[in-house]
Amino acid sequence: MTAAQTISNENTVDKVFGVLAEPSTYRQFLLLAIGFPLSMFCFVSTVILVGVGIGLTPLVVGLGILAIALWAVTIYARLERFLLASFAGAVFRPEVVPGAGIKGRLLDRAAWKRVLYFALRLPISVAGMAASILMLVSFSLLFAPLLYNVIPMGVGLEEITDWQGALIVACVGAVLVLLSAHAVRGIADVQRRVAEWLL
Repeated sequence: MTAAQTISNENTVDKVFGVLAEPSTYRQFLLLAIGFPLSMFCFVSTVILVGVGIGLTPLVVGLGILAIALWAVTIYARLERFLLASFAGAVFRPEVVPGAGIKGRLLDRAAWKRVLYFALRLPISVAGMAASILMLVSFSLLFAPLLYNVIPMGVGLEEITDWQGALIVACVGAVLVLLSAHAVRGIADVQRRVAEWLL
């Protein structure tokens, strides 16, 4: 085996297993866990305000509601930028200041891009929450040999009563921890890229 092959094998091992040793994995896990309820709130309030604003536009009052919706989305985007910069290392362009008044707010392209971001953010958040829950469950499975005597544990309808069963569950947990950690990293990376593009 040559030195180049040895280095290549070490890089592969680092890529596969190193994700568990990196603190950024756990920061991204927190980002995805926090992001789901925040995303639901932002999505629902944005859809309601924009929908009501568009629906009431013929009565002119809708334009004011749309301006309020775009202002609220700008506030949500600032929070999102802060979270992504803190937990995922995102780097953003400077925020564009909208024109003065309602007309300036309604014609602000950056604000409409933020609305698109929060529409796309919901499915990313659902996937992120699923990966976060899988990671938590996987860690509990990983510690089954230590906990099966203290806490009743089971797989399906079968209760774990001996160390052999607990060891099998721990092996499954180890594989799932690794897969879920990569899923968390991947989903957080997708969220970061979409945010850097639209926010």
